[in-house]
Amino acid sequence: MSEAKVKQSLANLDKALKSLGELVQKQNGEDYIVDATIQRFEYTYELLWKTLKRCLQYEGISSQTPKETLKKAFAIHWLKDEAVWLDMHSDRNLTTHVYNEKDVEKIYLRIKNIYYSEILATYELLLNRYKDLI
Repeated sequence: MSEAKVKQSLANLDKALKSLGELVQKQNGEDYIVDATIQRFEYTYELLWKTLKRCLQYEGISSQTPKETLKKAFAIHWLKDEAVWLDMHSDRNLTTHVYNEKDVEKIYLRIKNIYYSEILATYELLLNRYKDLI
């Protein structure tokens, strides 16, 4: 994996996190905010696991799937709470097919209260680790 790809992945993730952060900071849980937050979470999550995969490859660690990537990142202490990340992975998979309003609200609240900060902390860890590339 090239330094340029790691750098580009981190830049893309930065933009996605800023976009998601704008919605997470809103106090209003109106339907359009909930929907937009979930949509941005999906996009940010996809960028995150692919960034982790690239960073792992840069370190000589191979992974293929999102779940495998998360487990390997946890094994080298890039992720703090494996259970949260596995729940996040499950919720990401559910967001594509969830239609029950109560389930949507639960995922939305987890994004706001748990997932966003976990993603942000991981991003900051990666930024610190690869600061010489940026």
